[in-house]
Amino acid sequence: MENTDTLHPIPEQLAFTEKIKKPFSLFLFFVFKIPTLFWWGVRLEKINCFEATVILPFSKRTQNPFKSIYFAAQSGAAELASGLLATMATEGMGSISTLVTEVSGTYIKKANQPVYFTCLQGEDIRKIVSDSVRNKMPCSIQTKVVGTFKDGTVVSSHLITWSFKSR
Repeated sequence: MENTDTLHPIPEQLAFTEKIKKPFSLFLFFVFKIPTLFWWGVRLEKINCFEATVILPFSKRTQNPFKSIYFAAQSGAAELASGLLATMATEGMGSISTLVTEVSGTYIKKANQPVYFTCLQGEDIRKIVSDSVRNKMPCSIQTKVVGTFKDGTVVSSHLITWSFKSR
């Protein structure tokens, strides 16, 4: 039996995921929209309509005085992981106001090597945006982004609430 709860991405959303994978497109996205992430050296590891992973390097630009990655850099990379999915979800849906309304983070382990931030809620975000457009009502979703070392060790966990409103 087919799952009828699945929301299939529209062509504009698929096109966004393919475009943002290109290094020059990502470079322009960072420079014009989020220059801090460019400065920190954040890289895109993976994006599709269901999940996104970005890598925050351990470098002089991301380091705090305690020889670990600064919490604000971790929070920014976590926001990007869910934010790319939020941006993708609004593609082709008309004019939509997108806003982060709440952020919280839990820091579990000293981040002294590159951290991979992953959000697995692309489909959930697309459903919320679709509902917002269809019902002409603001909607929000709390996304979870987990930061890990390459070996899977959890470094931090972030909850980022996104609000969407059709204009």
